[in-house]
Amino acid sequence: MNNTTFNYELINRDDLYNNKIIYYLIIILILLFSIGFSLFINLYCYGICCDCKKNNRHSFSRI
Repeated sequence: MNNTTFNYELINRDDLYNNKIIYYLIIILILLFSIGFSLFINLYCYGICCDCKKNNRHSFSRI
């Protein structure tokens, strides 16, 4: 009986450890996505909207 309970404790510990890794991966992915999204917005605004500000109109209105 002691051996089986010990094995179950080990299995539960491994599951908790794996769940922590999954949670950390999800948090890292969310952080990377948010950083990439903010960089994309900054590049988009500074790259395209600089032309818009020079011409005082949006580039989409020309199309």
